[in-house]
Amino acid sequence: MRTAAATATRTARYDLAVQSAIPHIEAARTLGAKCAEIFASYLNDCSVPAPSGSKWTKDAVLRVLRRAKALGIDKGSSPPASCKTRQGRGMPAKFSEAFLNLNHS
Repeated sequence: MRTAAATATRTARYDLAVQSAIPHIEAARTLGAKCAEIFASYLNDCSVPAPSGSKWTKDAVLRVLRRAKALGIDKGSSPPASCKTRQGRGMPAKFSEAFLNLNHS
C-alpha cells in the first residue's frame, strides 16, 4: 500500500516527465506529426525517455497528452492513436520516414 507521500512523489515525477516531453511533442506537431504513433517515433528518434524510462508507445503519448492538458500545459488537440502510412506498410521505423510518407503521398 502506498503512502500519500509516496503517491505525491510519484505524481510529481510523472508531471516533470510530462513537462519535459511537451516541447518535443510541439516540435513534432510543427513538423507535421498528426497521430500518436508518429509522436512516439519522433520522441524515440530524439532519445527522449518515456515517463516509464523505456521507449515511447502510442499509449504513453496519449497518457502524457491527457496529463498535459489536465495540467494546462498542452493546448493542442489530441491526436488519433494510429494513422495509416503510404501503401499500407504499417508503422515506419523512423519519424523521418513517417514524415515523408504523410506529407508527400
